Amino acid sequence: RCHPEFHDIEFPENFTLKWVTGAMAPESGFRGHLLRLLFANYLGWKHRREVLFGTSQLEVCFFHPHQVLMIHDVIPLLFKQFHHKQYYYFRYLIGYPLRRARAILTPSCHTEMLLKDVYEVEPQRIRVIPHGIPTKDHQFSGEPSPSESEEPYILYVGRLSPMKNIRILLKAFARLKDRLPHRLIIAGDDEGFLQKEVAAGKLSREELDNERIVWKNYVSNGEMLRLFQGASLFVYPSLYEGFGLPPLDAMACGCPVVASCAASLPEVCGDAARYVNPLDAEDVSETIYRVLTDEALRTNMIYRGYLRIARYCWRSSAEQHLEVLHTVLGTSEKGAAKPTSEADSTRSTTATNETRSFTSRRSSRSAIHP
Repeated sequence: RCHPEFHDIEFPENFTLKWVTGAMAPESGFRGHLLRLLFANYLGWKHRREVLFGTSQLEVCFFHPHQVLMIHDVIPLLFKQFHHKQYYYFRYLIGYPLRRARAILTPSCHTEMLLKDVYEVEPQRIRVIPHGIPTKDHQFSGEPSPSESEEPYILYVGRLSPMKNIRILLKAFARLKDRLPHRLIIAGDDEGFLQKEVAAGKLSREELDNERIVWKNYVSNGEMLRLFQGASLFVYPSLYEGFGLPPLDAMACGCPVVASCAASLPEVCGDAARYVNPLDAEDVSETIYRVLTDEALRTNMIYRGYLRIARYCWRSSAEQHLEVLHTVLGTSEKGAAKPTSEADSTRSTTATNETRSFTSRRSSRSAIHP
């Protein structure tokens, strides 16, 4: 039942896989996080002579001498109001293992910049390795989604936490109800968050209970891909992303993307998406309207999306991870994981320049500054 995507993988004989279940499972919330943190440090002590690769930033080892860390983002540090408990972990605890780690991996240049600025990590110990997209899984299945009808729809897929900024999407969609025939399909677990927004006066009951909004909780991978393939537009108004996979999933399915101009999203999506101020409902609604009423623009965005996802390959990502691990394995003294090829340096510089260029063009509109 855990991670069905692992079931078809043929692991080598020297590979041991142990599932974390029960009290340590992610479903256990803060208690589960704490137990996994303690368990990770126990494993770090037990295997202190070996290289330890920590794939979760929430379960780092504090005293392991040969540790490679993966830092996906530092959201709790930037948005304390949404992550009260994790804030203190990022503020007071994680800095020490970051400064001791042999190498630090991160999926975006934006997060790399924050690691250098906030935690004063030496640049030569950070390696930017983007995530990948399993494009073969995004090929059109030929089966319509059970939610599809002749009526077109706008799509959002993801969690419905405050960071995902669904409130602004609902407000933007309310402005479009008399201008577009589209429905809005939201696939994600609410967990009561939107009801709290209504109670706090941040969202009206009319905006939440719009009859043209289709609410879905958990959807299978197959249905999610069919939703992407049938959508006229994917909208991702997140306040912050360390990388942001859903927009790339949409592009891989031939769906144009409107995304927030915050954090790493411009770096990841490049010129394949249209960007909005995530705090401005009018900007979001007007951009949605412009894309859906300009067929030439929409076609161009789909084309650029296919070009964009060619940059993100899981095989390439895995090979770069192995390269870093082999470097640490082969170094006796405390060292750094440096790019070992001109292509790596060029890729990192290009991504950074894209982010800076986009920020300068949009500086007057951006309301999010980490």
